[in-house]
Amino acid sequence: MRKIIFLFSACATLYLAGFFRSGPLMILFFAELFLFIGMFIVSKLIGRRLSFDVLLSDKKVKKGEYTTGCIKIKNKSLLAVTKFELSVVCKTNGVSDNKKHTLKGYVGARSVTDIEVQLSSIYSGILSVELGQIKVWDYLGFFASKKKLSGGGTFVVMPSQNKIDIRKNQIFLGFDNLDREAVNRPGNQPPEIYQIKTYTPGDSIRNIHWKLTARMDELMSKEYMDEVGTELFFFIDLRSSDSSPKKLDAFWEIISAISLGFLSSDIPHCIQWFSVEEKQTVSHNIKKYEDYSEMIESLIITGVIDGTKTVSEEYMSEFYQHCMKNESVLMFNTDLILSYNENIIKEFSEEDYEQEIKKSTICI
Repeated sequence: MRKIIFLFSACATLYLAGFFRSGPLMILFFAELFLFIGMFIVSKLIGRRLSFDVLLSDKKVKKGEYTTGCIKIKNKSLLAVTKFELSVVCKTNGVSDNKKHTLKGYVGARSVTDIEVQLSSIYSGILSVELGQIKVWDYLGFFASKKKLSGGGTFVVMPSQNKIDIRKNQIFLGFDNLDREAVNRPGNQPPEIYQIKTYTPGDSIRNIHWKLTARMDELMSKEYMDEVGTELFFFIDLRSSDSSPKKLDAFWEIISAISLGFLSSDIPHCIQWFSVEEKQTVSHNIKKYEDYSEMIESLIITGVIDGTKTVSEEYMSEFYQHCMKNESVLMFNTDLILSYNENIIKEFSEEDYEQEIKKSTICI
């Protein structure tokens, strides 16, 4: 509207200059013309030297809680930006919330402006903040130049702290303390190796895997099953054909509730999943809350994968090995089906999983 009024005024000036054959009015018309063209050029120039950075105060936050973010806008130009509009896109687990978030402000010449934003999500998973585009106006508000932006930030939205009631049957959960002492007596079978990992300070020198150390050119340490003390394995099948935020929210929440249920019942457990990128099984031994927190964050960051692009035999090899050893194995998949030693014990609903978590009792 402002541009139309200015153009109408310039045309009126030109008409009057011609009608009255007035030199000053003609000069005024050319001044208006140059001003109009100048504002167009300014709108193109002042937005080119802006840089953006998204800073998040927390890398993880509980579902439903707010975290503070800051979008830092730096103007490297000698010209101030008196008006801009910045669009921001929020995505949960890679899916946009379909809401347009527009931030307005200004930034002086060779200065920095910080815009604070409050972020939260009703779904657990990965919440990403992506910069969309910026519109920068000239000083008279005639023209707005647009520029697409890249970059942003992500943080993990942790599941609620709900837990499923777990009741254990010692017959199915491996050795009790007396059995473990018997297994470790001299002359009995040597302890089974649980995993081989990078050596960390505090590991026994006797546990160093010297052949693999020579091959890998770094110290590798063996970790034995009796050292881990794991009574139960919990395998997570991350293959999925539905990655909607609501479905994934139910998936992460149920895994979290089961693991917290084990902790509440003092059941050490090992949560495993297959990493397609690393082409190996990732294991987390859960004995205390800090182990759980580290595991669930790592699992959410890994995310689900397209099940059609993985080989079933390779992906499930670790699960089958546990089954062949007659070990206690839980498995949970993205269809929200929980099985114990290949027998289905619970099917959760995407809509009512919260009530099912509160009311369910799992006996293993």
